[in-house]
Amino acid sequence: IWQEYAEKGCISSCGDCVYTAREVYSACLFLLTSKKVKDFENAVPLCRGTEQAFRDHQCPSAILDTTACFTPSARACSMLCDNYKLAPAIGRSGCNCIQRRSVVGMPDDCIGETVQQGPVPGRLGLKHSCLLIPDACKNHRPETPCGLYKHCPVDICIMNDVQCPLVDSCQ
Repeated sequence: IWQEYAEKGCISSCGDCVYTAREVYSACLFLLTSKKVKDFENAVPLCRGTEQAFRDHQCPSAILDTTACFTPSARACSMLCDNYKLAPAIGRSGCNCIQRRSVVGMPDDCIGETVQQGPVPGRLGLKHSCLLIPDACKNHRPETPCGLYKHCPVDICIMNDVQCPLVDSCQ
């Protein structure tokens, strides 16, 4: 339900993250109080946290100019984070994390599909999973260096550290 409010707010405000975050806040209050999950007084601080995270982190990553996806810092983040992104060309849904604000320590629940499947090389018994997403890649947490690039396209070559040697001076 929040995704619908966020999309509607973003479109109607031409990408204004403050306005869109207010829409998310309203949806949060409606959902928590109408389903009797929380009373209004207890829902407000949880929803304010959601509003702030959306305004300051999730929304800016969604409206990022795509040219920023090719900067040196974005490319460095690709190696760490692209395994956890949406990759429609290969049919992967990517990982989505939600911060559980009502639980002590506010842990994240991360679900979805990673780009790479099967065992993690060099990690006996460990399989690729959204549970392994590095904190640096999360766009809903403050001060994560790579969260801003969550919606940039996946670069399989960078993610897999594929190096292509220069074979002539025209490259």
